[in-house]
Amino acid sequence: MNNGLLVWEAFAPTDDVPYSEVIPTNDDRPHTFGPACSCHPFWDENALVHNSFDGREAYEVGARMKS
Repeated sequence: MNNGLLVWEAFAPTDDVPYSEVIPTNDDRPHTFGPACSCHPFWDENALVHNSFDGREAYEVGARMKS
């Protein structure tokens, strides 16, 4: 796990990439930009949202509690 820091970073569109990306920081494995990332990111409006490898989404929705 990532020392309890469940942080996400948002990357704004650029001239080369016309959409935003939201990527978890300090994740268990590195992410690559774009839809081919091995985390199987999904589209939410005009943003590509990456899934975490450490399962932090379960904590955020209350499905899991920190010990």
